[in-house]
Amino acid sequence: ARKARAEVEKWRQIIARRRAEQDEQPAEAAQDAKPTDPDSPIIEPKIGEGLLTNQEQLKYQQAMGLASINRFALNFLKGYTLVSQGHFDEGIELLERTAKQNADHLGVHLQLGDSYLRRRRWDEAQAALEKAYKIDSKNPYALLGLARCHLGRKENKRAIELALESVGQMFFNPMAHYYLGVAFHRLGKIDRAIDALQLSLKQNPNNARAHGRLGYIYKQNVKDPQAAYACFKMAGEARASTKQLRQMAEEFEIPPFDPSIDDAIADFQAPTDDEEAVASTLLPTLMQGSPPNEQAADESNGDAEYITVVTGLPRSGTSMMMQMLAAGGLPVMSDGQREADDDNPKGYFEIDEAKQLATNNAWVANAQGQVIKVVAQLLPYLPKKFKYRIIFMDRAVEEVLASQKTMLSRNDQSGGDIPEDRLRDIYARQVRASADLLKRNRIPTYRMVYGNVVADPAAAAEKLNQFFDGRLDVEKMAQAVDPSLHRQKQEDLKNVATE
Repeated sequence: ARKARAEVEKWRQIIARRRAEQDEQPAEAAQDAKPTDPDSPIIEPKIGEGLLTNQEQLKYQQAMGLASINRFALNFLKGYTLVSQGHFDEGIELLERTAKQNADHLGVHLQLGDSYLRRRRWDEAQAALEKAYKIDSKNPYALLGLARCHLGRKENKRAIELALESVGQMFFNPMAHYYLGVAFHRLGKIDRAIDALQLSLKQNPNNARAHGRLGYIYKQNVKDPQAAYACFKMAGEARASTKQLRQMAEEFEIPPFDPSIDDAIADFQAPTDDEEAVASTLLPTLMQGSPPNEQAADESNGDAEYITVVTGLPRSGTSMMMQMLAAGGLPVMSDGQREADDDNPKGYFEIDEAKQLATNNAWVANAQGQVIKVVAQLLPYLPKKFKYRIIFMDRAVEEVLASQKTMLSRNDQSGGDIPEDRLRDIYARQVRASADLLKRNRIPTYRMVYGNVVADPAAAAEKLNQFFDGRLDVEKMAQAVDPSLHRQKQEDLKNVATE
């Protein structure tokens, strides 16, 4: 930026000199010329004024772009990085300076508050987070940070109020549930503490502190040594798992993405066959992918066989797609441990190891040449060394939410009462992240809309067959679809809502 500013100054002088030369010419020749105050902001000249040639104008514009720098953003990012590396004093100093420069920036106050929390400086953290709260009183992270401040000062009742308010804004909030568990435990409300900690662990099984706190409660308060031992054991496993995940994150590299050579999902804005059906789904802009292309594949994959991955959100039709591909003649990996039930009468077609993909992906090597089912949230943990092709199941979001709630309620599991708008936001973020990952890694992807498959199984089977180079049994694939299992229909749900 400094070099560019020097370059801009050179062009400024050239522009001023040429303007002066024009002023010396007859009045009619200098009619459009305007004198420049050297202390005024740089005014981009028009090419038509004859001050710069086209090539000079391009160089001038490039220098202008490089000279522009957002010092606030740089200081914020540098402060964040220093704190992340453990250099708290330097990082906090930069964040404080940034907060003074831009008092209305929510993110910098949240980050500054979090940095103080990590140093257990409760009062300073509260002051920063209260500024964030004034900017956005419904921000779940500001509320969560304030709850942590009061928890640190043993003000447990106030901590509970704020943590509950944070959960009210964002239910998928494992740390808020954990703080609730700690505060309830301190107040002697053991049953509520256990419920909160168990919910926190459902949302984040790798929270070793939650496992440990739950184990302590079972040992000291409930007097159940067996349950306590199980919790302490899981705490140890969670610590090991977290360590492994951090190592994986450090080693994980995503290759640079060049849209000019993207053969997997060439354009995220291409129209699809059924615009009306697509408009109501979570992936309205993910186009139908092209068949696997050997030249587009990563060279590091060598001659390994493709692993076909059926993915999507829970309750988006992934089991149905597994049934179709199996009927079409593709070998699928399924251990049969999860038996068919009312939610999936034809079975789940999955392997238990797929649920643990984030901590153990060694089993994926055995899936070459086969079809596996992996939920969209776990796609980042697939090993990079294999070739993949993806069938991404997409379903109207209202149907996903209704089906998920029905299944949770039927099994007496928590989460069935989560407000739909929060679940919608969570699911939308997860699906967009998955789509971005597939695009960056140029993985051949074919998107199937659940409602379209059920409405016309034969057409869907034909499209799948084209994606797999015509090797599947189209008739058997179509027969594998049971339209009667489409029980949460979008139009019915809308009618219920309006009634």
